[in-house]
Amino acid sequence: MYSFDVLVQMNSSAFFNKAKRRKMLDFFEAGHLQVIGSDTHDLSDRPPNVDEAFKVIENKFGSRYVDYLDYAGNAILNNEEVNTPKFAPMNIFKKLMI
Repeated sequence: MYSFDVLVQMNSSAFFNKAKRRKMLDFFEAGHLQVIGSDTHDLSDRPPNVDEAFKVIENKFGSRYVDYLDYAGNAILNNEEVNTPKFAPMNIFKKLMI
């Protein structure tokens, strides 16, 4: 699927499940994840929690990646083309942040 020119969305709730979080961060680190969705159905049982997922991503990779996710989500909502990021490999950023 990743060899096709498609965008991949994961639900923000996956970042709060310890069993799924590592896989979601691996997807993101490999460049396979461009959009975070809320999967909100109502405000009591399934509230929006995208901001909390962004905090997890920001803590791991930095604000530049959260900015990209915000850009990609807004571009989709505005029916605009989403450009893939031109970032250096994530492991370089992780080394710089340590």
